[in-house]
Amino acid sequence: MHIIGIDLGGTWIRTGIIAKQGILGSMSSRQTLASRPPEDIIADIVDEIHNIEKDHGIEHENAPIGIGVPTVLNRDGGLFPCPNLPTMGGILIKDILKNTLHRDVTVSNDALCFTIGEWIWGCGEKCPNFLGLTLGTSIGLGLIINHKIYAGSHGKAGEIWKVPVNVLNDEVEYLHTTMNGGVFGEFFQQNTGKTIDTVQVHQYAERGNLDALEVFGEFGRRFGKVLSWLVSVLDPDKIVIGGSVANSYPFFERSMKQQLTNEETEIFKSQLGTRASILGAAYLVSSNISVDVDS
Repeated sequence: MHIIGIDLGGTWIRTGIIAKQGILGSMSSRQTLASRPPEDIIADIVDEIHNIEKDHGIEHENAPIGIGVPTVLNRDGGLFPCPNLPTMGGILIKDILKNTLHRDVTVSNDALCFTIGEWIWGCGEKCPNFLGLTLGTSIGLGLIINHKIYAGSHGKAGEIWKVPVNVLNDEVEYLHTTMNGGVFGEFFQQNTGKTIDTVQVHQYAERGNLDALEVFGEFGRRFGKVLSWLVSVLDPDKIVIGGSVANSYPFFERSMKQQLTNEETEIFKSQLGTRASILGAAYLVSSNISVDVDS
């Protein structure tokens, strides 16, 4: 049996075919262009599924689909509003895909899918307590507690992007505003007055630019405090860092780890990269585990 795994993010739609559990046969991707109408985004998802199935000659198999999304579902099955997919709030993505493609569809949080993928096939090695953090358009968290996938009583565990980190008068600053892939350009501009994007900051750091290296150092100090908080609350065996920001891991690893006092918790960069979320989404399909609906 084949399974279609999809990682729907704020920047990319990534699709893969899993021929056997844990064996990723192929991947394709296209930009999400998340500000578009939801029907256009869903049409692209359907198109990606049809294309990858045709490429592998399984278009008549009606392979089940697992999809990771950067939010959770409400009790009606609609997507909770989130900054990654600003036009998709309330969209019944599971029902729409199921009715359009006439097959089983499982929808879960993308950070949880990433965490499951790394826990089973990556650096997690099925340790008892494992956390996965995704850093890209926003920040997400997946949890494995006592060898079990943990999504909370209502499927909302790990939604740390909306944790308030600064409350001034009636204005609230949330974690995702300071922990995302766009802050590197902002930090660089604040420090130098020059406007460049995150990719350029990374390139500058590779060339040893001190301003760029300080940007990553500051990010590491801030992110390390987030990790310190998580370690104090959950005391995991291992933490894995994924998402696009993980590509710059060597530049912020040292300052990040300096914020941690618990030396027993191991921290890793993702081993599987973009494959992790697709594999995790497929695992939830093959295991018939549902963690996606608020009861």
